[in-house]
Parts: sequence; structure tokens; C-alpha cells
Amino acid sequence: MVYGTDLDQLGLGIKSRTMLEKQFRGAASFDYLFANYEGWAWNINTDVHYLFPKSSKFTLYPLAGLTFYHTRNYSKLGINLGGGIDYSINNNMKLNFDPKFQLIRHYNQMILGFGVLFKI
Repeated sequence: MVYGTDLDQLGLGIKSRTMLEKQFRGAASFDYLFANYEGWAWNINTDVHYLFPKSSKFTLYPLAGLTFYHTRNYSKLGINLGGGIDYSINNNMKLNFDPKFQLIRHYNQMILGFGVLFKI
């Protein structure tokens, strides 16, 4: 589930993550924000996470990346800056909270992502 603060929209997302190096992880995601008075929106993101394992269950990470943001009126490229936390429920499932700022020319917002991740 995602929430876009500027448009005050809830949405759904899908995410894929892979380890790049010992403490670096790559992430790609697609988020669809449901319609409100301004209409729908979606974005595609590519981010890099630097992992700080705090225990066997908790991992913190800052993130940076790129976003492609699209609405019915415009499409724009931008930068993602944020962080997140993972909590391992078991070897195949994690809870995730992933807030990030999307810095886009003439349009900035915070995207709050939270959900369950499954290892495939």
C-alpha cells in the first residue's frame, strides 16, 4: 500500500529487490495511486538501498534513486530520497515501511510505502 501526500491519494504497489553487493540492494517498484479530484497517477521507481542490519530481524536503510511520475496531465522524471525499515517475520516474509521524498521539477511529494514482502 502507498500514500501520496501531495495528491492525498492511496494506492497499491509492487516491488522487486535484489542484493547488489554485501550491503547494497537494488529495488524497482511500480505504484498506482487511485483517483481523487485531480485524477489517477502512477510512478515507476529504481532505488539503491544501503543496508544497516540492526538485529537478525530488523534492517534499516537510506535510499536514493530515480522516479518516472505520470498523471493524465503530465509525465516527469525526478529523484527519490528516503529510507526504510524491514522486519523479518520468517525467512520468506518481511514487513516493510519505506517513506521517500520524490523531488520532481515544480512538483514534490512524499510517498509513504508500507506492506508485506514475500521472497520468491
